[in-house]
Amino acid sequence: MYLDFLKAYKQWLDDGAVQGRPFTRDNGLCINLLTYLGSHEPMFEHALHRRLKHLYGDTEYPFNKRSSRHYVIESNKARCHLNPDRNAFVEAEIERLS
Repeated sequence: MYLDFLKAYKQWLDDGAVQGRPFTRDNGLCINLLTYLGSHEPMFEHALHRRLKHLYGDTEYPFNKRSSRHYVIESNKARCHLNPDRNAFVEAEIERLS
């Protein structure tokens, strides 16, 4: 499911990141993962958090200079989907898991 989510997120980006289900522009990967799954799935959330912790040492704001301020600005402008670090992570994870 984790890989399916990453592939679906990447496809959404490639298709122009149209706002709405299954993904939103104003949320990062964690919230979009929950939306994609349609329910709380701790196993998949933990998989994402483990990778973020391993790669960035941070699970809260790894793509935003480890700052809630940067994430809030990005989110308020509905630009989370444009974050190059987030998108590079998605692509690298797809390659690693494929």
